[in-house]
Amino acid sequence: MAEEENVQTTADPEVDAPVPETNSELEALQARIVELETQSKANLDGWQRERAEFQNYKRRTDGNMATLRTEAAAKALEGFLPVIDDLELAVNSLPSGDETANFTNGVRLVLRKALAQLEKEGVTRIATEPGMEYDPNLHEALLSSPSDQYESGQILNVLRHGYQANGRVLRAAQVQVVA
Repeated sequence: MAEEENVQTTADPEVDAPVPETNSELEALQARIVELETQSKANLDGWQRERAEFQNYKRRTDGNMATLRTEAAAKALEGFLPVIDDLELAVNSLPSGDETANFTNGVRLVLRKALAQLEKEGVTRIATEPGMEYDPNLHEALLSSPSDQYESGQILNVLRHGYQANGRVLRAAQVQVVA
């Protein structure tokens, strides 16, 4: 009985696994191993494909959300542009004189602050000056007139400034073009 107590057992499945008795059992087990390895590879392959598809979906969704945020911000800022136009008209038609100087300076200050806020949000004025070439992507021709000073196709006068944000034209500059 003392000898039975010295016998050690292992938990190693290879040692404890039953040994197949015939070649046909061995072949069946090898076929089962090949089948399970094939199934394992197929599962891993499917999982990796699904993971890649999910990453692509996430990237696409993030891009769409960024585009929607940019478009929503641009739309909100676009509604602010008529206010700027009215302030510019007010500044250009302010009376001059000592008694209205404070009022005049106040309106100019409001206009500067509004333009600074637009710039902070990424909105910039489209550079448009008399003598520049007319660009239909940036300018909207409202009038055309002959001119001795400029050539045909050049801007004669800026009627209303245009603005862009992140390379997107929010509003084209309205101009008078030389005919």
